[in-house]
Amino acid sequence: MNYIELVSDSKIKVFLSRYGASIVKILTPDRQNNLKNIVLSLKPEDYKKNEVCAGATVAPIAGRIRGGYIHINGQKKYIDKSSKDDICLHGGALALHNRKWDIIGRTKNSVIFQTVLNGENSELYSKCIFKTCYKLERNILIIDIYANSDTDTFVNPTNHTYFNLSGDFTKPARQNIKINSDKVWFNTEEHLPEKLNDVTNTPFDLRELKKAMYEKNNDIQIKNARGYNHVYVLKKEKTCTLYEMQSGRKLTMQTNAPCIVFYSGGFLNCILSDEKRAVSNCAFALEPQIMPDADYHLKDKLPVLKKANIYKLNI
Repeated sequence: MNYIELVSDSKIKVFLSRYGASIVKILTPDRQNNLKNIVLSLKPEDYKKNEVCAGATVAPIAGRIRGGYIHINGQKKYIDKSSKDDICLHGGALALHNRKWDIIGRTKNSVIFQTVLNGENSELYSKCIFKTCYKLERNILIIDIYANSDTDTFVNPTNHTYFNLSGDFTKPARQNIKINSDKVWFNTEEHLPEKLNDVTNTPFDLRELKKAMYEKNNDIQIKNARGYNHVYVLKKEKTCTLYEMQSGRKLTMQTNAPCIVFYSGGFLNCILSDEKRAVSNCAFALEPQIMPDADYHLKDKLPVLKKANIYKLNI
């Protein structure tokens, strides 16, 4: 499989795949200027059926939706026709992270992917166009995800890259994390957000840079998710930071999304591009988005994408 390489005036290199409009590798230097890949990378053929969504543009609707439907203008609309009365995950049968996207724009440091959903398998769309734009500017990777539809609908895309700034995905991550949020959603046993809570005096207080507390933790939320798989409501400065002390690598994510799902990879168990096996909690996915199960919680405040308007997620 041929990857698309983005280069800029820095040492950082980004490699992308048309399958899922995915990030495959990000090579970054450590404090000794040694380059290493810091994102979870699969074997090339595994991006065609990317079960862990590694690096992918997850769309049309990220996360879990109970019942598999969304209310649009007072009418119940099923996300895909196979999702009735069930929990629909990442768009169900419509999932775009396994689809081969078209390339509609390309420079040495940028690429624009596009794919189109039609109404054959969904009540949500008659035609909905998704674009994912990547641009590398020195040490900044800009990700813009767009959607526009010919009918009123709902979209909630995200990027699902797993990061481990040490570059070692064969052991649990030891990197520090900071999320600018004082509110987190606790989950049901089915990993659906259930109750909004203050993070104070909980393992979910990540307002200062620290190690995530997923090992030997008896908190029922942590145990059920094998770590973290929780929605944080972002404050006005919508940022999240990772730092790995040994390598000196630091990543700061900024977004226009109201929430971020922090998934510490507790259920990861896949073969990597180098034939090694990824282990539980070896990498962190930081997924900016509206929120999973948005229709159930937001109800009449659900941000409906109006006909011919454009939704934009910036990361």
